Amino acid sequence: MTDTEGSIHVSPLPDDRLHVRVQMHSAGAYLSRASCSTSYGIELIERILELRGSAWLCDEIARDEDPLYVELALRHALLSYVGPATLRGKRLLDFGCGSGARR
Repeated sequence: MTDTEGSIHVSPLPDDRLHVRVQMHSAGAYLSRASCSTSYGIELIERILELRGSAWLCDEIARDEDPLYVELALRHALLSYVGPATLRGKRLLDFGCGSGARR
């Protein structure tokens, strides 16, 4: 698979999942995630590629399928403003801020 930004290589994994690897055509082009594994079929991967482009393909897949995606994104975003000690023992409600990926 290819689009104007990059080439996408899809290979089967032993657990009926697919490994997706993105290679951008331009060395300086932004790439959110270079690879991911997914239970999505080829048709859905192609549709995401069409809508979001090569640079965001694996990010879109991981947002839905990686259980740590939201947690890590929030952790990095919050810790850039406050230290870890400020949040220790606290709970955080993430309300309406994303794709609905579960932790």
